[in-house]
Amino acid sequence: MLHHSQTKLLRETPEEHSQPKARWPSRAEDAVPQDLSFLLEFNRDLDRNAKLSRLNEEYLEQKMEELDEPVPVCRDVYEHTRARLHELLLLCAANYANNCEY
Repeated sequence: MLHHSQTKLLRETPEEHSQPKARWPSRAEDAVPQDLSFLLEFNRDLDRNAKLSRLNEEYLEQKMEELDEPVPVCRDVYEHTRARLHELLLLCAANYANNCEY
């Protein structure tokens, strides 16, 4: 039978794969309040400085580096903060384009 070897492979149970090791050591549960505190202060700083006259490439690069330094425990809040920062980057790029600052 032509498809016998393929059928046999489909019937076999899949091998268990080992989970890839995390890039960072795991953090304790008590890191959650610290992580939330960092992200709250980070967002407050974005609120204070999210004005067209203050948005510039240097400031946003600094904020990206600052956001990537700690290992996030609260992934959802981290991802929302990252999305917010990306929106500000797009706004800054649009502002540069409007002023012909390529």
